[in-house]
Amino acid sequence: MKAQQVRIGHIAKEIKMSYSLVCKILNNTPNFKPSESTRLMVLRKAQEMGFSYSSLRRIHRRKHTRVKHQSGGDIVIKTLNGEVFDSGTFVTDDLSKNGTCICKPELERGVFPAEPFYCDFKMTDGPLRGHTFKGLPVRLACEKGFAMGFKFTDMSKEQLRHLSSVC
Repeated sequence: MKAQQVRIGHIAKEIKMSYSLVCKILNNTPNFKPSESTRLMVLRKAQEMGFSYSSLRRIHRRKHTRVKHQSGGDIVIKTLNGEVFDSGTFVTDDLSKNGTCICKPELERGVFPAEPFYCDFKMTDGPLRGHTFKGLPVRLACEKGFAMGFKFTDMSKEQLRHLSSVC
């Protein structure tokens, strides 16, 4: 199927899941927490079928206030099947209990993948030094230089406690 022809219903039928479940996962519906394996199965199938995310109605909305927070870290970019795509360093521009905005990425390959991906962030300085977070990209901005927003996923209570102490 061509990218513009793939609909949520096509994906749901292909993986034998309900339309509602697939729709909530692709739209990143607030307060909906599917298992990580189910979420990854839907995202992988959407990628495989060439689903166009521009057709989604829900846009990313922040749940928590951002605070200016600049610190550095190491970044590992992975495709949804877990393969390492690239790695390098980054600087955070701001931080919230939900995610971060990074700027000034220094990557070995110099690009982010065109396919869906996630990142592992290891903070190397500041109050979160030594802590690692996993994040999914939710927005890209290029008006004042490159910046990419990420939503943290799979956070432990300890990680949330450390973020809360900073935000």
